[in-house]
Amino acid sequence: MAILLYPPEVINEEFLIHLRNCVLKLKEEHPLKRWMKWIARPRSYGPKEQPTVEFLSGIITSQFNLITDLKIKQKIISILHQVPEHTMAEKMLKSYLYLMIGNITRSDNILRTFLRNPPLRNWKSTPESFSVYHRIARDHSEQIIKKLSRHPADRRTFGLFGMYLTNLYTDEVLLRHVAEYDTDVVESKLDLKYVEGLAPEFVRFLRLKSMDETRRIRALRKFHRYPWAMQSYWIWPFMEIDPLVSESLSGELQRLEKEDQLWFIYVMDNEKLADAFFKKSGKSFLPGRRQFLRTALKDREQFMLALFKLLEFGDIDAALTQETIDFLTHD
Repeated sequence: MAILLYPPEVINEEFLIHLRNCVLKLKEEHPLKRWMKWIARPRSYGPKEQPTVEFLSGIITSQFNLITDLKIKQKIISILHQVPEHTMAEKMLKSYLYLMIGNITRSDNILRTFLRNPPLRNWKSTPESFSVYHRIARDHSEQIIKKLSRHPADRRTFGLFGMYLTNLYTDEVLLRHVAEYDTDVVESKLDLKYVEGLAPEFVRFLRLKSMDETRRIRALRKFHRYPWAMQSYWIWPFMEIDPLVSESLSGELQRLEKEDQLWFIYVMDNEKLADAFFKKSGKSFLPGRRQFLRTALKDREQFMLALFKLLEFGDIDAALTQETIDFLTHD
């Protein structure tokens, strides 16, 4: 299972050769053999996609901050109508293209929508198949991030976007590219109402994270400013909150269990919250959760989040391996 989930592009080539030699005699439908064929498959763009790839690659790698040529601008606008916003890569590409035709408001609004989503909603975005635009954006992520960060327009929204990635994502490639952008200017303005207005809950998350524990707990007790619903999605899984935990939180925990059980399982990583839930409800946390997670594997958006918890619980078997292969090799 570890081999399957580790990014194949960073696995030692010699190890992959040995692995290939081991699976050659396996049946074609064997999960490991299917995975080996999947990572070895050609990843080039098709002939119908090639003109779009070449055009967008030229725009992304150009030295310009604004496209003024009417024909090129019209072509970008035509492409913008086709670019979905299912994945973060697609959103970055679309934001960049709007910036290039001078529509700074539309560009920033795409990033603001992302920033205003709690992490769970953004993490769950996994479409049935990845569009050509997603692949182009992934291939050129370094250039897109660089162009977004260095544009002469107001970069506060992009600065927050970079901070969202560094605080709530683990994609090493994206983080390496974002790390080159200096967020000091944005960080110094987090207390401004204008900056808070760009992404209120995320900015409050950043402010709370910068506080020492005593100040943070004192602030979190101001429920009019930090309601339980906001805390359960933005604060509880990411910060030390033990002094805050009491049975008074059980109402929000019961709501989460009923309305968003997958996130409830993540929130229950905090032992004190699990104890508070048990004391108030009389129910143990674990019963039924494993079956829920197995069912959640059938939902592509929830697959990786459910898989992570099943692995954490130690529920690794042949069926889980098979379902993981099906998910990874889905085209």
